[in-house]
Amino acid sequence: MLLNCRELTRYEVLAQDGAFGTVRDIVVHLPTWLVHAVIIDADGLLTHREVSVAPDEIGTLEFPSETLRLRKTTAEMEAEI
Repeated sequence: MLLNCRELTRYEVLAQDGAFGTVRDIVVHLPTWLVHAVIIDADGLLTHREVSVAPDEIGTLEFPSETLRLRKTTAEMEAEI
């Protein structure tokens, strides 16, 4: 299925145990058109942090609810920032 990457940049990102942030950007390997990484804005109350997520760390992409579910917990994602 083909999607416009701009549509994904507003998707909410959910870790296994709760909300984590929003999709900020998609990194694509142009020769193959494979997704190399998804950049997530893991915004807190006072700070904005970005984390790069590999495709194998993504669980599901849910179109009706506009959410991207990760295969990791919030604590596991926080450890990568």
